[in-house]
Amino acid sequence: MSHDIDAHTLAVPYALHALPDDEAAQFEEHLWLCSSCRDEVDEVREVAARLGAAESITTPVELRRRVLSEIAEVRPLPPVISEGEPAPAVRHDGARRWWPRIATGVAAALLVVVGVMTSVLVDQSRELDDSSDLRAEIGRVAGAPDMQQASGKVDGARVIALSSRTQNTTVLFSTGMEAPPDGKDYQAWFIDGDRMRSAGVIDEDDDGVRPLVAAGLDDAAQLGITVEPDGGSEQPTTNPLVVMDLES
Repeated sequence: MSHDIDAHTLAVPYALHALPDDEAAQFEEHLWLCSSCRDEVDEVREVAARLGAAESITTPVELRRRVLSEIAEVRPLPPVISEGEPAPAVRHDGARRWWPRIATGVAAALLVVVGVMTSVLVDQSRELDDSSDLRAEIGRVAGAPDMQQASGKVDGARVIALSSRTQNTTVLFSTGMEAPPDGKDYQAWFIDGDRMRSAGVIDEDDDGVRPLVAAGLDDAAQLGITVEPDGGSEQPTTNPLVVMDLES
């Protein structure tokens, strides 16, 4: 790390804990002198924190609230009495007459509980898997020996692309990038001269756009982002919001 230009490129892998201990220690010395790298580290850690938050588990209180809400819709049915038919006399075996209906109601409620809990756990499992896979992919590219970094701006929001030719993958992420208009999606494109091929549609969450892991980097020289109809397009239908040069 003999030149500042080399140090600047280590901000992202440092923020993602992808640097060896000796390089991380050297980079921390550089951080004292470089405000732009400090800002970049903060931005990347903000994205990483959002990914980590996706692994949080629904609290028991929230799960209990959802289960009780579903159970509240289930009630044991009263006995059916035909119109004009006198009410049955009270008998000592009344408990036995009511028990089948009560048992049916309880069984229905238990089915609801099982259904709700299964649904919650399946949803959480999928979120955990997706988040873990995404973080693993980002770490793999950020830690690659040939990782190269490019950046740009979209309406004032910083966009960062990490690329590795050996991994044949680019990771694209941003902080502060607002969601696209209703009915639209952001789409990334690998660019090589006049040829543009899709790198993927960029997903969103409540905090904005999510990181995109785009395989198939190949010989692309640039990466661009456009606004496309919902679900993306086979070819761009608008001019790029930003184009970043990818070093070969």
